[in-house]
Amino acid sequence: MGDEEEELRLLLGELAQESARLVRIAAYTTGSSEPATSWHTLGALLTHGPQRLGELAVLTRVSQPGMTKIVAALVERGWLERSPDPEDARAWRIEATPAGRAALDGWLREMSAALLPYFSGLGDEELDALRRTVRLLTERVEAAAPAAVRIAVARTAPADLPPQQLSGKDLP
Repeated sequence: MGDEEEELRLLLGELAQESARLVRIAAYTTGSSEPATSWHTLGALLTHGPQRLGELAVLTRVSQPGMTKIVAALVERGWLERSPDPEDARAWRIEATPAGRAALDGWLREMSAALLPYFSGLGDEELDALRRTVRLLTERVEAAAPAAVRIAVARTAPADLPPQQLSGKDLP
């Protein structure tokens, strides 16, 4: 591994660690008692569309029994709904509701407001650097996400499941 590649690897590790830290700081600052898995689940469904329970568990990196509990709690709150899977009558599709979207949007506003004091003194150059960084991250993640999701689903799918059945719909 070259010096530049090693530096990039280290920077990406720091970025991931600091991003997670920012989310923890925001959650603590807001006093929110909502589990992070609720927001991850809503975010995954709003990004990837309706999913089967197992696919949703893979997307959010939660066990299937754990996802069953999360989905049940979010359905009870009116943030998710279940509907029969048109491709398999034994399965359900999980989808975010408008109330779920509103809850996630509210959380994102609350979280960003909680982080504002940490970044309010940025100068023009720092603010431009932050804008460029967010744009770069968004572009790279959106470009890489489809392959990462397919790999994750394939790794957790039963060995006898044909590849075309790894998802109820084309993964984004």
